[in-house]
Amino acid sequence: MSDEADAEALEPTRIESLVQEAHGRAERAYERWNEAWAKYNYYVVGIVAGLFAYLAKDYHLVANSVASWVLLLAIVFLLGSIICGLKQIEATVHGLNLQSHRRQLQHEIAQAEQILRSGADHENASTGGVITQAVAEKSKISLQRQVETVTRKIFEETAVGGWFYRWRDWMLLAALAALVASRLF
Repeated sequence: MSDEADAEALEPTRIESLVQEAHGRAERAYERWNEAWAKYNYYVVGIVAGLFAYLAKDYHLVANSVASWVLLLAIVFLLGSIICGLKQIEATVHGLNLQSHRRQLQHEIAQAEQILRSGADHENASTGGVITQAVAEKSKISLQRQVETVTRKIFEETAVGGWFYRWRDWMLLAALAALVASRLF
């Protein structure tokens, strides 16, 4: 009988460890995906910047040539694509910083909840003071509001990054179409 009770007592711990392990794997997978995504964005912006530099270095506008004007349009679209790509990278980096900040806030919420669950006041190791139950409760509420604000900012930054991503690609496609058209004239 006591073996069954021991097994039942261990079961929540086992489930919690499995959940933590799965959460860790998901975070590592997300980090790998995010690194690959960043490399892809840097690669595309780098290629576009190289193409822009190659075309713009020797470009001279010929007033009566349609091909020259279309090539100028292609160069302008490439420049726009580079700017949008860099802004998209900037939005991504800002979003990652916000996610890091949100994780820190969530960690602090977990610490406050641990203090509240214990039912006793705790010593603050960094200041030497005492963290009371009332202070822990107020901190938890304040931190939860901050998490909501940061989460909203993350969604906004993601939307901005997506907008720049789409514009980068459309401008790149327009530039390539203008390059082809400039060779036809």
